[in-house]
Amino acid sequence: MNSGPIDKSNLPSRHVTEGPERAPHRSYLYAMGLSETEIHQPLVGVATCWNEAAPCNIALNRQAQSVKAGVGCQGYTARIYDDHRDRWYRDGA
Repeated sequence: MNSGPIDKSNLPSRHVTEGPERAPHRSYLYAMGLSETEIHQPLVGVATCWNEAAPCNIALNRQAQSVKAGVGCQGYTARIYDDHRDRWYRDGA
C-alpha cells in the first residue's frame, strides 16, 4: 500500500480531479459515490468485456471485481468500464 500523499502532477487523472476549476468534474465522481480520498488517489481503469451473451464471458465480471479490489488495496481508485463500445467504434461498426 502506498504511504503518504501521491503527487498527481504528471498523472492523467489530474485533469479531472485536481484544482478548483475541476469542481464540476469532481461532482460527477461524488455523484457516483466516490469519497474525497478516492477522488484524490490515482484513478486506474479496469477494462472488461463482461456480458451475459455466452457462458465464457460470465466470469469476466468477477475477475474485474477482483482486479478492482486489488487496485484498491494498493491505495489507488479503480473504475471498471466496458470496452465493447470502443472496439465497435474502432472497427467501424
